[in-house]
Amino acid sequence: MNKQTIFIFVFILLSLLTPLTVFAQDDLLRWQSLDEKTQQTLKQFEPRWQDMPEAQKQKLIKGAQRWKDMSADEKATMKKRFKQWKSLSAEEKKILRTRLQHFKSLTPEQRQQLRKKQQWFKDLPVAKQKKLKQRWKNISPEKRAEIRNRVRSMTPQERHRYKQKIRNRQLHRN
Repeated sequence: MNKQTIFIFVFILLSLLTPLTVFAQDDLLRWQSLDEKTQQTLKQFEPRWQDMPEAQKQKLIKGAQRWKDMSADEKATMKKRFKQWKSLSAEEKKILRTRLQHFKSLTPEQRQQLRKKQQWFKDLPVAKQKKLKQRWKNISPEKRAEIRNRVRSMTPQERHRYKQKIRNRQLHRN
């Protein structure tokens, strides 16, 4: 066989198989093809399932799979968080979505650094957390923005010296 014949053969073969893979994928996203546990998890979406875009169906199926794999404690935590989410105002949800987008735009190193800072804060005694939160709230919004911008523009070394300066100030207050 020459190269042209092989090319034509491969092209025809791919042309025949492509609709089958698309059909198979569509079939997997049909409500009836979902297993019982997945259907149970996603039951609120059943009435509008066939009208949903495939990407949304895939996200929901992936989320249902993660739900099935969670422990009872993880599920309880997720339910609590969902309840908190539902209680937020539209403006609060918008702020959180904006913060999430910002977080996703960070480099992996920046995300890790932020997670460390969050863990450091969580590890503080509750009284210390409250004191720091209150101190931050007492600063005017303009001053907070100024501090954020100043810290963001610092080099890592400058930031380290700035943190040391703040810690020393705190030690002298206590």
